[in-house]
Amino acid sequence: MLQAPIRPPLSFSTIPCSDFLCVGETIHCSVTKCGHFPDLHIANSLLKMYAGFGLSQLARKLFDESSQPDVVSWNVIVDDLCRNTCFREAMCAFFKMCKHGDTQPNSVTFLSLVSSCTKESDLSTGKMIHSHIIVTIGVNISKNLGNSLLDMYCKFGDLVSAEKIFNKVQVRTLFSWTSLLDGYLLKGDLKSAVEIFHHMPVKDTTAWNVMLYGFIEAGEINSAEKIFREMPERDLVSWNSMILGYAHNNNTKIQSLHLFKEMLRVGVKLDKITLLGVFSACGGYTGKTPFLGEVIHCHMEKQNIKGEEVETALMDMYSKHGAIQKAIKVFETIARKSVLAWTVLILGLAMNSLANEALSYFHQMCEAGVKPNGVTFLGALCACSHAGWLVVC
Repeated sequence: MLQAPIRPPLSFSTIPCSDFLCVGETIHCSVTKCGHFPDLHIANSLLKMYAGFGLSQLARKLFDESSQPDVVSWNVIVDDLCRNTCFREAMCAFFKMCKHGDTQPNSVTFLSLVSSCTKESDLSTGKMIHSHIIVTIGVNISKNLGNSLLDMYCKFGDLVSAEKIFNKVQVRTLFSWTSLLDGYLLKGDLKSAVEIFHHMPVKDTTAWNVMLYGFIEAGEINSAEKIFREMPERDLVSWNSMILGYAHNNNTKIQSLHLFKEMLRVGVKLDKITLLGVFSACGGYTGKTPFLGEVIHCHMEKQNIKGEEVETALMDMYSKHGAIQKAIKVFETIARKSVLAWTVLILGLAMNSLANEALSYFHQMCEAGVKPNGVTFLGALCACSHAGWLVVC
């Protein structure tokens, strides 16, 4: 068909573009040769295709060649600039669009810009965009745009503006309620957050997790525990939040370990965050509790959980419990030993009064070309102090 002197029908020219880049490019060449370009409908389909595949330069070149871009054309360009964190350029495109006589921004335009204002932490521009929304669309805005504005004001802590948006939103979704709940918690207003939480018509696991995390951040560990136990369903975030909450409180570290055991019992799959919380609790708890280090290490290996953070945390935990040989064994398995890994080991050896070994690893670190930091030197000095060599150092 493309080889024959027949113009491709419009439907054929547009349907495959979003799925197949090579087909789309072929169609682009074909419609140009056949004289279809600059048909606006085809041009917009090609714009979406190029932007969707991350080919921003081609999209903008095509846009610049278009003699009469419509609102769809402008929206594709504005959204593409926003998604590629070219916020200043997106705003320039928006102002050009406003000056374009035949085209005015709509909800889709504003949705891209408001989301970018939130990501860029630019409240003043966000408020300016909001003013344009009121002038262009009015107060009866779409559900998605209303939620985006609500989310923006909540994240910036402007709860007065957030409440106004919340009260004007015609259809309050779960996202609307959760955004406002999160906004109050970020402000530290637990009383209002609890009130919103109790008034929510439907609560999903995310909403419960937001409330749980809010109590933990406020140091209300008993209230957090109550929320955790009342949750109809718990996901990994719920378990991790509660374990970390317990672990970061000196009076509840043992509860963190008990909760970890419960987590294993019910079959919840662990991740790095779980392990970091438990390592913190194990390393800091000095009571006569069964040492879970080897159990945790075993689960870590079974689930192939790796990474500098968890490996160094495991080393630190072993060191604090006097199992320094196990800490060394973990260290030796690390392929690329960073300054953090070396430092944790040197500190662990010094803590366990193994001055010679600590200084030996310090020299190995220097020979390996890893530059010590202040904490590393502190570990080496501690080792010297334990051995009575501080004068030599």
